[in-house]
Amino acid sequence: MRSLFISILTIAFVPALLAQGPSKRFVTVAVTEPQGRAVTGLEANVFHVTENGVNCRILRIVEVTNDVQEASSGPRNQYRIEFESLTPSAVSVNLDQPRGMPKLQVRIR
Repeated sequence: MRSLFISILTIAFVPALLAQGPSKRFVTVAVTEPQGRAVTGLEANVFHVTENGVNCRILRIVEVTNDVQEASSGPRNQYRIEFESLTPSAVSVNLDQPRGMPKLQVRIR
């Protein structure tokens, strides 16, 4: 009787657990040009987020700026990226090189 009860619970709850969709995660990045100056005004379509090599759908990007810049921490302009995560794991953020700009660097904050 006990094993029947456990089987019924398993049948009832496993599909619900498997049906859970992606969760929302955030990552904050700083984008700089070769001299270390912050790059602002980038469009959302230049960013790409991956987890374990799998592309994630970006839901929203917000550019966060602060007029104060500390010498030790570098630029204070950042992009906060909200994305769908299927399996929370190591995140990588890359961007398409915008035309007419020097090679940009992306650092996860």
